[in-house]
Amino acid sequence: MLEGKCFALLPYIAQTKTKRMAGFLGALYILFLLTVGLMVIWFLLLFKSSHLKTTNYMFAIYTLSAFIFFLSRVSASFLYQLNKNHSGDYEQKADYFPSVSFVIPVKNEEKVVFSTIEHCYEVDYPQEKIEVIAINDGSTDNTWREIERAKKIHPELKTINWRENRGKRHGVVAGVRWAKGDIFIQLDSDSWVERSSLKILVNYFKDPHVAGVVAHTDPSNKDDSWLTKMQTAYYFVSFKIQKAAESAFDLVFCCSGCCSAYRREFVLPVLNEWLEEKHLGVKTTYGDDRALTNLMIKQGYKTIYSDEAQAYTVVPDNLKQFIKQQQRWKKGWIVNTIRISKFIAKRDPMVAFTYIYPQIIFNFITPLVIFNVLVYHPLVYHQFPFSYLLGLFLLYIIYVLCCIGYRNKKYNSYLFIWGFMNTFMCGFVLPYAIFTLRDTKWGTR
Repeated sequence: MLEGKCFALLPYIAQTKTKRMAGFLGALYILFLLTVGLMVIWFLLLFKSSHLKTTNYMFAIYTLSAFIFFLSRVSASFLYQLNKNHSGDYEQKADYFPSVSFVIPVKNEEKVVFSTIEHCYEVDYPQEKIEVIAINDGSTDNTWREIERAKKIHPELKTINWRENRGKRHGVVAGVRWAKGDIFIQLDSDSWVERSSLKILVNYFKDPHVAGVVAHTDPSNKDDSWLTKMQTAYYFVSFKIQKAAESAFDLVFCCSGCCSAYRREFVLPVLNEWLEEKHLGVKTTYGDDRALTNLMIKQGYKTIYSDEAQAYTVVPDNLKQFIKQQQRWKKGWIVNTIRISKFIAKRDPMVAFTYIYPQIIFNFITPLVIFNVLVYHPLVYHQFPFSYLLGLFLLYIIYVLCCIGYRNKKYNSYLFIWGFMNTFMCGFVLPYAIFTLRDTKWGTR
């Protein structure tokens, strides 16, 4: 997946003498050596254990493949940084200020909707180029009252008030069709873009082939509890490594609903298809951000991640909401990733066979491996899964090293908590999500 672009960059990298690039390549080299060293240590321990004898060599093959796949994601994220730092493709032009429409569908968000609207008007951007559209989707609390309060301060605020709930997609569709901006910003009702970041987001659209850009998003309530701190660490990895890796090939598969910008003229023709999406004969309400991103990709356009554009969102602060959110996300991933895989196989077979298909395989196999290692073998063979837990620990050490390389240190230790949660809890969310695909309830409210 990376060979062609990496070799194409070698002559340029060889001529680079800046301290920043030297340090970056040095960190990449050290990370590679540490990764190889950790893998060697782990496999030596694994081959000496009796655990491997009883599970035959399938577990070793699975683990080796997972390590290679993970390393390819990290390498691709570094490739994103190399391209970003030296391409100059998205250099800011002082005269590039397309009109922008913020579209905010809201249901029962009385505590945050006023603040979200205020943040839209506070961005560093020509105010005559901005419009904000808030859609009250059948709220049963004081959300509409808060929207009206915002309108008293900003009379130009456009509002829609639905007495009955129609769903987030209906709200977005109504907003986009009413909007007049060249670019529309999709915001969750509890999310906002940093004041200086709107210019960065829209600047990518100078490339006429760019359809969507997702901002780097961090939790705004990161310090509320251990759970929000854990999600802060995971969000950083999810965007800085995973989305960056996808963006290296102009194929971000999910422009997150937290904060993403779209070229409106590309979205308008597919709104009906997006609104009427069905799975197993039932209208799909989850995975709306993935579905819209995939429709952009299917039209042959680019979808990009910007690590320089900063956004914030509120994450679940209790386990019940968190698990339901993960279940909803898994449903969206299952439906949309499988659907897009056939198209990617035709558009870019290398990406399909080195990323999409392996990702699908690993996600479906992992719950079986977890059950086998953590439940079946301890009960049947009375073996403690030391080698698996050690391998998991080493994997998240590599994640921590990556975060340190990106100068993100405060929440790194919480990646180990995420690893534990992902293994013992979220690993079993996928099978549950598969069996509840027809359940379209939102889940976290």
